[in-house]
Amino acid sequence: MSTVKVKFCILLALGLIVVTNQGCALMLKRSGAQIARAAAPPNRNAPPVPSAKPLVDKTMNDYQQTVFDHFQQEDFSWLAAEAARVRAMKARLPGGYWKLRTLYGILESPKGAGDQPSDQHWQRHFARLESWISQQPDSITPRVALALSWTWYGWQARGDGVASTVTEEGWVRFKERLEKASGILDQARHLNERCPQFYLAALTIGRGLGWSRTILDQYFAEGAALEPTYNPLYQERAFFLLPRWGGHEGDWERFAESSAQAIGGQQGDIVFFTIYSTMMPYYGIDFMPEHKQAAPRLMAGFRAIDELYGSSAHRLNEACLFSFFAEDPKATVELIDRIGKDVDPEVWRIPGNFETLRESFQKAKNADAGARQRGGADKR
Repeated sequence: MSTVKVKFCILLALGLIVVTNQGCALMLKRSGAQIARAAAPPNRNAPPVPSAKPLVDKTMNDYQQTVFDHFQQEDFSWLAAEAARVRAMKARLPGGYWKLRTLYGILESPKGAGDQPSDQHWQRHFARLESWISQQPDSITPRVALALSWTWYGWQARGDGVASTVTEEGWVRFKERLEKASGILDQARHLNERCPQFYLAALTIGRGLGWSRTILDQYFAEGAALEPTYNPLYQERAFFLLPRWGGHEGDWERFAESSAQAIGGQQGDIVFFTIYSTMMPYYGIDFMPEHKQAAPRLMAGFRAIDELYGSSAHRLNEACLFSFFAEDPKATVELIDRIGKDVDPEVWRIPGNFETLRESFQKAKNADAGARQRGGADKR
């Protein structure tokens, strides 16, 4: 495909994407793993809102189901052993997702109870985790899961609105529940077993309770020292570097760059990729035009994930968008083909945006092939 035609194709596709998405934006929910959609221009100081359902990667879904089944059966021995195993092995799922973070994701809130579990659902969930703690008092996993559960229970009481919309009762319950979470986490700190998820929980709880930046930075430093490549920890710290949490414009970008440099190699590129992956939905459609300079390193991070752990549908969609802004048409064509029908609306806002990109590249490819055929005929 000629360079001129490729650049034209990219500009055409980008223009159509912007037009079809004018007025749409995404915002982060309360943690990097939870993403939200809003039909309004991006407000970077706005609160989180409920999300549209993203594309679920099958291997992750299968692992989540396995963990869920064991938790429902109260097979605490398996859960503790699995957490210890994936923690020690630094095990990842396709897409580079840590199995440890995925496991905790199942343990930290009632599943199958909808977006707003009832108090009865929460109480049953707490009782199950407390039963696990009573049977295995030296295990860090159920205590961290319980602390995170009380955290999300607190956010449910507060609601996702701006501060002025939260009721007095909502604030009281929010603080009470996060203080409960903090106390449980403090118990886990004194165990012999160590877990990087403990430090992620501390950052999440501390952000809600308004802990000082010094304390939050200390927890991050300890967690990064324990497991330098635990990217969920970096994703959470990047989130509280946003202006809405006391940071400044450019803070999280500088943090992503310095973290990648400090870790180095493929793992540094992966951490860089995952930080940007977390922040992209928060900024909406203008994110990549504003961060185009990061696209080559984002592609390096994707290639590292792909090589070391295998890819996933969501990662392929992200990488395709990044390659588009890296002006790497060869990679874009490759990724379009690999995505196939697994279009992720979380990345493209609506499936039609991806189809616009696919059709534009196909037309340019066909036009280029036609030009080559005509050129060959002229020579004959």
